[in-house]
Amino acid sequence: MVHETLPDWVWLLFYSFIALTLLATITNLFKKVHLKASIINLTFVIATPVISFTFALGRPEGNTEWDHLITGMLSGSPWAIIILLGCSFMLYWWFRFSFLFVSLNS
Repeated sequence: MVHETLPDWVWLLFYSFIALTLLATITNLFKKVHLKASIINLTFVIATPVISFTFALGRPEGNTEWDHLITGMLSGSPWAIIILLGCSFMLYWWFRFSFLFVSLNS
């Protein structure tokens, strides 16, 4: 059984984002900066790719991971909502981290 998948550059961007987020989150934890947000972010950084990969395995033939995620969100699947929340929180965390970094260096 052959499944369609997203292009390699999409996976490179996604996993680079996850790796950089993990590194920055761990750095913040050691520096004790925004501890609550960093702990929540660490949870999402670890859980989101695992959940995403696990539930992408059960997608119908001919669907990419993105198609499966969109279908899951439209049907209200808990796993799709968790992935959306995880990615949204990571983006929020990066904006917060960036503003903190800029304000400390000004």
